Amino acid sequence: MAVASAMLTASVGLGFVHPWMILGFSFFIACGGALNDTAWQTSIPPGKPDWRYRGPNRCPRCRFNTVRTIGPALGVIVATSFGF
Repeated sequence: MAVASAMLTASVGLGFVHPWMILGFSFFIACGGALNDTAWQTSIPPGKPDWRYRGPNRCPRCRFNTVRTIGPALGVIVATSFGF
């Protein structure tokens, strides 16, 4: 993921960019994220059945998936409001 991100950043910074390059580098970054996320989510323990842990604090995976869902949606709203 780091190598693909660095190569994408360098190619955009140098002006040597093509839509297929962006798509390819994004694919490799997403593949690394898919491999990383499964290990990450299994390393987080499930919520404890205790009265102190209610709502979104009960399940760390729920928080992670919620942020992963809401973040891109907010990014699209911000990008479209600036006319990108």
